[in-house]
Amino acid sequence: MRKPNALLELGNMPPMAVELEEGVLGALMLEKRAISIVRGLLTPESFYKPAHAIIYDAICQISDEGNPIDILTVTEKLRDLKKLEDVGKAYYISYLTNRVASSANIEYHSRLILQKHMARETIRITSEAVHECYTEDIFQTIEKTVGALHGIIESNTRSGDKSTEDYLKEIRQQQERIHQGVIPGIESFLPTYNKVSGGYQKGELIIIAGRPGMGKTANMMNEVFHMLNNNLSVVIHSLEMPGASLVSILLALHLKVTVNQINKEKMPLELLESAAKWLRTKKFKIFENKKLNIIRMNSMLWKATKGLDALFVDYLQLGESGKDTPYENVSAVSMSLKQMSKELEVPVIALCQLNRSVETRGGDKKPITSDLRESGQIEQDADVIDFMYRPEHYGITEDENGNSTYKKAYRLNAKMRSGVPGHEIEMDWSGELQRLNEVGIFTPQAEQSTFEMEGNEYF
Repeated sequence: MRKPNALLELGNMPPMAVELEEGVLGALMLEKRAISIVRGLLTPESFYKPAHAIIYDAICQISDEGNPIDILTVTEKLRDLKKLEDVGKAYYISYLTNRVASSANIEYHSRLILQKHMARETIRITSEAVHECYTEDIFQTIEKTVGALHGIIESNTRSGDKSTEDYLKEIRQQQERIHQGVIPGIESFLPTYNKVSGGYQKGELIIIAGRPGMGKTANMMNEVFHMLNNNLSVVIHSLEMPGASLVSILLALHLKVTVNQINKEKMPLELLESAAKWLRTKKFKIFENKKLNIIRMNSMLWKATKGLDALFVDYLQLGESGKDTPYENVSAVSMSLKQMSKELEVPVIALCQLNRSVETRGGDKKPITSDLRESGQIEQDADVIDFMYRPEHYGITEDENGNSTYKKAYRLNAKMRSGVPGHEIEMDWSGELQRLNEVGIFTPQAEQSTFEMEGNEYF
C-alpha cells in the first residue's frame, strides 16, 4: 500500500526554514568554530532542500579530514564528489556566504532547522498511523507509532560518533577556556567544587547521596538556582517531591525568604509576581514521571527543542525501569542515567538515598560508599560520588577539631574520576531558607593543582 503524504492531502507546505538553512551553511564557511556547534545538532537529513543536505554533508567530510572549511574547500570537495552541478555550481556556494547576517545565533538557528525536520518526520509518521488505524490492529499501530516518535527524538539528540579530530578540538577549546580563567565545566555554586573538579563535566554522572534530612534537595536547588542565574537550561526529574514544592524553593531563594513564607504566610502579591517573572525568563522544566523510558524521552525532547546544560534526578532509587527486584531496578536506572549523560552530553546530577546502616553504627556517622542503597552498580557507574552530611542531625555538636557543628552541612567526596578526590566542603546551613553557603575546605591536596606545584613543567 502506498504511504500517504499528509501534507499534500491537506494542501499544506511541509514545515521548513530554507532561509535559515542558507544562513547556517553560509556561517559554517565563514566561522571556523561554527562546525563544532552545528555538528552536535544537525545531520544532512535535517535540511529540507536537497542541495543543502549535499553541501552540509560535504562540509562534515571536510571537517572529518581536519581541513579548513571555506568557500574554496567546499567548492573543491563538491567537485571531487561530482555534486557541484547538483547544488547550483560555485555561484550558489558563494551566494550562501552572502546570506549570513551574523554567526552569533547559529546554535539557535540550527535548533529551529532541527525542529522543522522533526515536525516533517512527525507528520509523516502520524499520517501513516491514521491510515493504519482503519486496517491494522490498533495496539500494534500505537506501539509502532510511539516507537517511531521516540526514534525521532533519540536520533535528533545524539551527536553521533566523533572523530579523533573532534576530540582534539574539544580539548583545545577546554584549554582556551582555562586560559581565559573560565572553568571547563558547568559552574557549581560551591567554589571549592569548581576548583577541584573543574565544575560539572559533560557526560558525567554525579551522585549526591545522603540520609533523609541531610540537605540533598537543598543542595540540588542551590545548584539549580545558581545555574538559572547563569542563564543555563536546566531540567529536574522530580520523582519524589511535587513540582510546586521545588518551584517554591526557587522563589524563596530568589526573594531570600523562607519557603514557609511562600507557602503558608501572607506576602505582598507584587513581590511574589516579581519572583515569578524572574523564573519565567529561565529555560527550566520539571518532569514528574518515574518511568525510565519517559524520563529519557522527555530529556531528549527538551534538549532538541530548548537546549540542555544540566539534568537533575531526585532521586535515583525511585526510577522505574520495569525490572523485577529493587537491585535490578536500581542497577538499570543507574546505567541508564550514565548512558543519558553521554548521549545528551550533559552532566546528570542524581540524588541518592543511603541505607540505614549509617544510623546504626557509632562514631561520627559519616557515610561511606557501601551505604549506597540497593546496588553497587551506582558506585561503578558514577564519575563523582558526594555525600551530604549534617552531624548536628545526630546530636554531634563538635567536629574532631572541637569546632561547633551548629547549622553546618558538609559535602564529602568519596569518588572523583577526573579531579581531586577526598575533599570535604563545609557549608553554612539554613533549613528555613533552604540556603547553603560554602565556608571552608579541609583537604590539603585540593588547595593547588598539580601544574601549580613547585618545579613542575608542562606544555
